[in-house]
Amino acid sequence: MPTSFLGDNIIYKYLDSNLFVVSTLDSTSTTISIYIINGVSGKIVYKFKEQGIAANEPIDMFLNENYLILAFRRSSDAYGNLPKQEISVSEFFQSREEADTMKLLKDFYVYKDKRLTQRTFSSFEME
Repeated sequence: MPTSFLGDNIIYKYLDSNLFVVSTLDSTSTTISIYIINGVSGKIVYKFKEQGIAANEPIDMFLNENYLILAFRRSSDAYGNLPKQEISVSEFFQSREEADTMKLLKDFYVYKDKRLTQRTFSSFEME
């Protein structure tokens, strides 16, 4: 799905219905590791860490198409005296960027370019 930002550049949202999220918590270092994994190929699509997590508090995650929402509480000794509620939102985009919007429209409407008109996708392909 193309998304336009400032200027004429268009980037594509990373849409994959085969994604799932796995998290691991290291209670000794209070670090949570988040892995977004493609369920068909088994490849890790995206990963990141958050430190200073309150291990005894709930950690909520919501994964939907091209974004992940993570809500958690940081421990009070990690960043000052008071515990902090945190929310992290990650949105996934493909690295390909379209710099010429007119060419993109011509490829879609006039030339019926396969990469823009395909309706069947495979998690094993890079496109």
